[in-house]
Amino acid sequence: MGLRELVPRADEAGHRHATWLELFLDIIFVYALAAVVARLGNEPSPSPTAVLAVIGLFVVIQWAWLGQVYYDTRFDPDDAPHRLLVLVALIGAGAMTLGVDEVPESVLLPVGYLIVRGVLLLLYLRARPTSPMARMVTTVYLIGFGAGWLIWLVSLTTPTELRPVLWIVAMVIELATPWVGVRWLNRWPVDNR
Repeated sequence: MGLRELVPRADEAGHRHATWLELFLDIIFVYALAAVVARLGNEPSPSPTAVLAVIGLFVVIQWAWLGQVYYDTRFDPDDAPHRLLVLVALIGAGAMTLGVDEVPESVLLPVGYLIVRGVLLLLYLRARPTSPMARMVTTVYLIGFGAGWLIWLVSLTTPTELRPVLWIVAMVIELATPWVGVRWLNRWPVDNR
């Protein structure tokens, strides 16, 4: 089955359902979020620095997960290349989960993030030629998310103490992308069910 303009899989009531592969990806992200919370330890009053780090990591992991969810809700090819790319994203999500404990010294979290978001960029490239609306939506995401992805990539070459600064800059760009492109994105809204 080739990539087409999508009408998501739906039940009789018209509600889209997640695939087993999507649910497995969700579980990996749940483990990543649990690892983030575990960074606080058992202290009754964690330090403000630890709390800020946990909030930042939560945003990064939640954003990586949301990107995939929004893509799957708007575009739904469910073909072999899509499934293969989601499997690659699973590897990235696993790397993020394992890298949470060693941030910013370890490169596991940024490499995992690069894999997950790189897969998302590839998925948007695949969906781009399906319709004029898809071209408009994917242009917004490819520019904003692509810029953030490049900053994450550059962070791998910087000293450990500078990585979080670049990550914050990249996240601000990525989080601002839907707001900056809202005029175009609202022309093809995500099914909120």
